[in-house]
Order: sequence, then structure tokens, then C-alpha cells
Amino acid sequence: MDFKEEQTQEVEALVAIFPTEFSVFPAEKSGRRDRYELLVEDQESGSSFILEFSYSERYPEDPPNLNLQGVNGLNSSKRVALLEHLKEEAQNQVGSAMILTLHTIAKEWTADNVGTAGSDEETPFRKEAEETVFETRDEEEEAKAAMKEKMIFHGTPVTAESFQLWSEKFEEENKRANEKLVVEQRKDPKKLTGRQLFERNVAVVTEDSESFWEIEADQFDEEEFQ
Repeated sequence: MDFKEEQTQEVEALVAIFPTEFSVFPAEKSGRRDRYELLVEDQESGSSFILEFSYSERYPEDPPNLNLQGVNGLNSSKRVALLEHLKEEAQNQVGSAMILTLHTIAKEWTADNVGTAGSDEETPFRKEAEETVFETRDEEEEAKAAMKEKMIFHGTPVTAESFQLWSEKFEEENKRANEKLVVEQRKDPKKLTGRQLFERNVAVVTEDSESFWEIEADQFDEEEFQ
């Protein structure tokens, strides 16, 4: 097998398949080997990295030298796990050109082991919540009670919009109650006394009801002082 010819043919194929993702860095000094970089991206997880490799002298009978650079979206432990996985697969692929296969394996591994965009890294809140351990059930119950009390204390924040909605609803309900009360009093003026109306906290603001309030107030005073 002409190892050099095998390597040259694979590089030409990678240039054709990945015109923008594949880069070649010729060796600057004699005795060094050319270095190659192939971009790997997974849109679903939002992760990306560069599969860096160089050919061993007897490639593809021997596996290439592999490394990961410019890693984005993978934490350090997953980066190490992925690199080890690629090295194992390279051992399984010896005897034939394998870079395209390793590129596919890297994408599949990322899709299977990294969540959707932004979910791989732990947020400080999530990390703190996972590390919270209660030594006794009493401590857990106390913590729950404290949280409940805190929620009750803070209540629901009032905004200009929520206050406006509440105000309109209150005025509408109050208007309906007043209209109903006026109708009832016209049917039976003696149905409610001034004291009862006061205790029910009903304020009649229509012009017709103002005279009714004056009459009821006078009757209330007369009844109280007889």
C-alpha cells in the first residue's frame, strides 16, 4: 500500500466535500507533518468544535493523531469523552480512510450526548439546587415553610396594567351592585335600613339614590333616638 498516495487522495476528497469547513496547514519545518482541521457543528445542540488531525507515517494502517480544538457547547468532561470515543473508533477503522467516518461519528455522538442549545452547561441556580441536601425531615419542612411564607409576603407584584384591570373590574362590579340595590329599594323601600346599608358597605352614587340615602338616614336617626 502506498501510504502517501492514500493520504493525498483522502485530503483531495475532504477538500471537495468540505470546501469551507476543511483547512490544510502545511508543515513549516522539515520532519513535521501537515496538520488538518475539519469543523464539526451540531445545530440542534448549538455545539461546534474543530477535529484536528495529522497523519501517522503508515496511515491508514495506523490511526491518525487526533485532537479537539475550539470547542463550544461541550463541557470539559464531555470533550474528553468525545475525544476518547473518536480514538477508539479510529482503531476500529484502521486499514481504510476514516476521517469522513470520524466526522460523522463526532456529529452523532454530540447529538446523542449534548442537550438542546444552552442546556449542557449548568446554571448557578441549578447547581445550587442540586447540591442542597437536608440532614433531617424537619429541616426540609422548615425550608418549605419559609419559602411559602416568603411567597405569601411578596404576593403578586402590582403593575400599572394589572392595577388598571383590577380598577375597571371593581368599578363594573360596584356599578352592577348599585343598580341592583336601587331597583330593590324602589320595589320595597323598607327592605333595608340605613344601618344595614352601612354595614354592607354599599355606596349608591346615582342621582336617584341620593334622595333615598337622605330619607333612610333621617329614619335611622329617628329610630335610634326614640
